[in-house]
Amino acid sequence: LMVLCYNAVAQTQLLIEKELIKLSLLPELIHNGTLVVDDIEDSSPLRRGKPSLHVAFGVPIAVNAGTFLYYLPTQLIKQATLPTDAKLKIYEMINEEMLSVMVGQGADIFWAQKGAFEVNVAAYFAMCAKKTGALLRMAAKLGVILAHGSAQQLEALAQFAESFGVAFQIKDDVLNLKGQAGKEYGDDITEGKRSLPVIRTLAVAAAKDKERLLQILDLHTTDKQLIREAIEIIEDNGSLDFAEKMAKEMAAESWSKADSVLADSEAKQMLKGLADFMIVR
Repeated sequence: LMVLCYNAVAQTQLLIEKELIKLSLLPELIHNGTLVVDDIEDSSPLRRGKPSLHVAFGVPIAVNAGTFLYYLPTQLIKQATLPTDAKLKIYEMINEEMLSVMVGQGADIFWAQKGAFEVNVAAYFAMCAKKTGALLRMAAKLGVILAHGSAQQLEALAQFAESFGVAFQIKDDVLNLKGQAGKEYGDDITEGKRSLPVIRTLAVAAAKDKERLLQILDLHTTDKQLIREAIEIIEDNGSLDFAEKMAKEMAAESWSKADSVLADSEAKQMLKGLADFMIVR
């Protein structure tokens, strides 16, 4: 995403390819750090179909490794052949977006632990924009900053990245309940997570279904039969289809924000393809 935003905005090749690829490690390292920490916080046994880092090596090593990945990028910025003002802009942007990530993750954890069943769709979208959208905004902004893009391009591509980041999170929630996310089947139910399919079900389900779903969520159970029962309630109320439709609509909307500020190019078409892929994966 960072490299595509750079290539879609840059009028000329401002950075040599080797330098650009090195700087593309910035969002990659930070993203992987958040995954390591997220798996610890959610007690997720799997990541991408394999044992999570804290399962393989223990919580102390995983906490240290995840935190290390947050700070390692500062060395890449320090070593980059960029003007001092550009480095400062990047430092400030990353710190701002990382604070957003932590606030969003905090809301997600709080809702799951406290049984906050009155969470609505608007609050969910705001949480996703902070938790997931911020990481994608970071990558998009970094590409635009390095390409010397305009303030209009920075704003539009940041909004684009945030919107399809939210769409990505919705799709991720759906895949988890379908057992296709490279994580343990239904572990969002075990966490008591207030995902979009859950929030929508609680809003439209009959009182009996709503009460039963809340009971199972608040148990934080690993019982496969109970997890299956919760997912069936969600499916029977059409909430997986609802969530997938919302993700597609958000992805389409996100592209309209980027389309108007970018000249036609191969990088622009690849950006659109990336946004589409987030939904059809």
